[in-house]
Amino acid sequence: MDAVQFAGLHPERVQRLVLADAWLPAPQMATWQPIRQARSAGVEATRAAWLGDRLLAPALRRPDVSRRIREIVDANDLSIWFRRVQPAPEPSALDLAPTVTAPTLVAVGELDLPEFHELAGWLQRTIPGALRYPVAAIPNAGHMAPMEEPAAFNAVVAAFLEE
Repeated sequence: MDAVQFAGLHPERVQRLVLADAWLPAPQMATWQPIRQARSAGVEATRAAWLGDRLLAPALRRPDVSRRIREIVDANDLSIWFRRVQPAPEPSALDLAPTVTAPTLVAVGELDLPEFHELAGWLQRTIPGALRYPVAAIPNAGHMAPMEEPAAFNAVVAAFLEE
């Protein structure tokens, strides 16, 4: 269960919600297609697909972040990519987003992929508790905004939590 589903199903348990470079299983989110296709060639090919995917390109340009991402990918057994796909829990996060009542921050890395910016805009427009100002774009960050620009990301989140 993801954060949007949880917040929609259990509003009494969520005081505030931060969605950073969020992903939902929306039809337009074809981001992981190359990685899914690589899994037929095995774990190492899947790891290589992750590291070669445009999703991580901005983060991998930074030596300190690149090293950590490579460690994470290498340590991950990637078993989720090799399991039989189970149906998504119902109701879906897409269905529940309009029911989220918690104040919600939607943040996305300025350099993240266009589909993540589109999704961030949809979340901001759809979640009634989402902040009513433009999506918080973290400057100079891609999909891994908290790792790429931790000070800027933390400042945005801290300002949200202090409101």
